[in-house]
Amino acid sequence: MSDVFYESPLHGTLLIDSVYEFYDEPRLFSVSNEVGSVFIVYWASTDDDSDTWFLIPISQLKLKQFEMKQVCIRDMLLYQEKKNFFKLKMPFDPDAEIKVEFILSNTIQDVIELPKQGIYISNSPEEEQLESPAVVHATHEIHIQKKAKKAKKLALESISKIFESFSYLYNSISNSFDSNNSIEGVGARPGSFILSFNVEHCDVIDSTLSQLFSLIEAKENIQSYIESNNIDASALSDLLSQIVDNKTHFDLKQNSNGTSIIRIEPDDAAYYINELHSYVSTVINSSQVPQANDLNKLFEIVEKRSRGIFLTPEDLNLTPRQVSYYLHASSTLGFTKSYGSITALGLQLASSNIDDKMKITARAFQFSHCGWAWIQWSGVNDIRDLNSNSGGDFLVDKCSSSLSESTARRRGTTLKKWCDELAPFYTGI
Repeated sequence: MSDVFYESPLHGTLLIDSVYEFYDEPRLFSVSNEVGSVFIVYWASTDDDSDTWFLIPISQLKLKQFEMKQVCIRDMLLYQEKKNFFKLKMPFDPDAEIKVEFILSNTIQDVIELPKQGIYISNSPEEEQLESPAVVHATHEIHIQKKAKKAKKLALESISKIFESFSYLYNSISNSFDSNNSIEGVGARPGSFILSFNVEHCDVIDSTLSQLFSLIEAKENIQSYIESNNIDASALSDLLSQIVDNKTHFDLKQNSNGTSIIRIEPDDAAYYINELHSYVSTVINSSQVPQANDLNKLFEIVEKRSRGIFLTPEDLNLTPRQVSYYLHASSTLGFTKSYGSITALGLQLASSNIDDKMKITARAFQFSHCGWAWIQWSGVNDIRDLNSNSGGDFLVDKCSSSLSESTARRRGTTLKKWCDELAPFYTGI
């Protein structure tokens, strides 16, 4: 870990080395500066506008004993090696002044209530290495940290969404280089939230990401860079939205040299949200393009999912791959979720007669990402005005980064069939 805890002329730049106790954020950890001075940082208290920390000088020998659980937390605080330690009052407002106070080590019992005797640290570097040896060999590390210490805690659901959005972005860039590279998670370790992972042949992808986020940090125009490098704008928009919504810092590092490939703050992400949302509505990637021609078969699958019936290729008279295609098409229309569970709209479709099914599907297609992008590309008002024969040309023009021309034209046949069958049932807004 290389996060800066504190900087001052007196202490230099203090970087976090090892985290021993964690609750919502690191609470007990070691830091060191440029010249190798080592300190233990102990969280003392929190009030309405600041945290109070103890910064305790410690020798390498005693730190090793502490990490090996030969010295308990109480003794580490009570029997210090120097006469003074430092009390830091650190405001949540990053622009406010940090107050530093010298405290006599032998008065610490008068300053705070010490922990009970015999309580040792929860995590040690040696234990982490034994429990997760693969972390040592990870090529990359993602660090997610909430923006403000008083902000709402990072929920598992939020963390999952951030990682999923990043994974889509990373894989989309990998695919544009004709690479089958994929992210392989290898472990997590204490921190605000830190995940280590492996990818192969990552230099060109890292370079693309680094240049993109340098532009974002400088608040430069990124649309031309996205287009010229075939970056999935939708995946990028999702990642930035997750960072803003969850008020988190996002940091991607390359472990071989500690270089930050991406370091983005919520304010930087927010700067691009509206612009990207508008841009994303005009572009499309392969994951948003359906490839399921038979609407009746689509209806059958949605009805079975509404009744909780397990889908088998034999019952549907489809191949396993075709079942996946129809489930994907159903999710692009909002009838099922990406993992196959039924939605409220899907339940409505399943309980409707065939005419209403066609009306519901026509409206869903009109406002699906693919349908709406096709309408805008064509310069028309709704699917009734589309030239159904233009679906292939639309995909060739707008999906060239993720689909070959032959694949784009093949998927264009699905768009043509849907348009021809659904347009007569669209009734407008």
